[in-house]
Amino acid sequence: MKRYIVVLWMLACTGCAPMTTKVNLPDIAKSDSLPISDMRPDSEKEKKIFSLLISNDKYGIIRTGDARLSPSPIRLLQYQAFDKFNASGHLPKVGVYHFVVYQNTKAQLLAQTTGAVAGGLIGALIAQSITDHDVPASTQLFDEKTFNAQSSDEYQNGLFAKSENPKKGAVYIVFIDTDIEPPRVCRRLFDLSHAASGSALCG
Repeated sequence: MKRYIVVLWMLACTGCAPMTTKVNLPDIAKSDSLPISDMRPDSEKEKKIFSLLISNDKYGIIRTGDARLSPSPIRLLQYQAFDKFNASGHLPKVGVYHFVVYQNTKAQLLAQTTGAVAGGLIGALIAQSITDHDVPASTQLFDEKTFNAQSSDEYQNGLFAKSENPKKGAVYIVFIDTDIEPPRVCRRLFDLSHAASGSALCG
């Protein structure tokens, strides 16, 4: 359920066009009856480019925000939860504490710069070797207290381990913290980005 919404969100963030991706859902109004509370920090709903300075550790990492997807990610989660539980005759209460997407295109952008400086075939080969990737998506639990504790260095949420992405391709890293009538579950989803090179720096 959550994976479906994340995929839509990623598609909305792909490319540089400042357009909002609109998702048409049948009978969406019916899902209004499912109670859902959006308790996310306001910052998670907003786009942020952490740095435009190429020498900065934060370069190439962004928080995508909600604006590129309509209905909003929370509204889509409500719709999907309703679709899943309505047949049972019991609609659970859904609480959303975190639902945020980070896009990391640092290596990809640096590869473009390297290609421009090196020029010709050598530069092109360097860029190609970094941006090609075929790493599968993965999901793991995360500690909500640790996640909140590094809010002052939020860009670190967009970092990945070498083992996750050995070819350093562009990726999406998603944090989802929800409870659907407990238990509360915090998940980190790591998935490859199919965004065009440099899309993280587009408006």
